[in-house]
Amino acid sequence: MKINASRNLTGFTLIELMIVIFIIGIASAAVIFHGGHRNNAREAQAFAEQLKSQIQIIREQSVSQLSTMGLMLNAENYEFYQYIEKPEKKWIPLREQDNFWKSYTIPSSIKLNLALELKKTSTVTTTDEHQPQIIFLPNGEITPFTLTINSEGATLAFQIIVHSDGSTSVQEIK
Repeated sequence: MKINASRNLTGFTLIELMIVIFIIGIASAAVIFHGGHRNNAREAQAFAEQLKSQIQIIREQSVSQLSTMGLMLNAENYEFYQYIEKPEKKWIPLREQDNFWKSYTIPSSIKLNLALELKKTSTVTTTDEHQPQIIFLPNGEITPFTLTINSEGATLAFQIIVHSDGSTSVQEIK
């Protein structure tokens, strides 16, 4: 059996493949660079949906345990608290009781603006410096608020709107 050594080989040369890979790399970098704002908007939306879910869970936990709960927000993180009356009246972080309720870090690209309604939902007062801005009462009521979530460079923002009866929604704003 004779092997024919003069086959016609067709295909791309190494230099042609390198040029195509280089062009694809440049195009991918451009898409990632220009699509970053959309990713920030998606990150803000995911953050809003996660916080909305946690608010609903803590409200249900407050009702089921007949306990007053709270949410404290700042620029870097947010944390859930429980109000205890004995041995002294104070707010304790839920992370001390359950790892699920850890202190949650807010991504650096996200900026929050909290607007509380003037109507007070609770008369819970302590001398504790860690008193949450948002209170969840055992009867299901919540401090009404609107939390606007902006992301750097994104054209979209999101709002979590919570009414005193506990109804919660996330809305997209432009």
